[in-house]
Amino acid sequence: MTLTPEQVAENAKDGTQGPWETGACEDLSTFVTDASGNIIAHISTIGLEDTRRIASVPDMEALITKQAAEIERLREALDRVDRSLTNLQPKIANGLVSKEWVPVFDGYIDPAVEAVRTTLEELTGGKDE
Repeated sequence: MTLTPEQVAENAKDGTQGPWETGACEDLSTFVTDASGNIIAHISTIGLEDTRRIASVPDMEALITKQAAEIERLREALDRVDRSLTNLQPKIANGLVSKEWVPVFDGYIDPAVEAVRTTLEELTGGKDE
């Protein structure tokens, strides 16, 4: 199953809020409790290590949601840079600077545009937005 960051955030909102803790019973089964100490999962077939992984779900959901927002913020910033650099090139070429300086500016602008576009493709999974 593949979840989107939006689905992770929705699941986190609807589920039992963290932090979660783990523990073990006398019969060697394990359990997960919520912040109030209520048992939210009693697991008899896996070890404490896997129970700890289950208990880390709220933290992972928060991290995924935070990172997705940061990726979107960076994508928007890179998109603005891409538009600005792309809009600058014709202005330079159309006489705002002398013709002999155009290659000098292009030497800086072209790699910047390419870096921004490559990063945008990586951030969006190659999708044009």
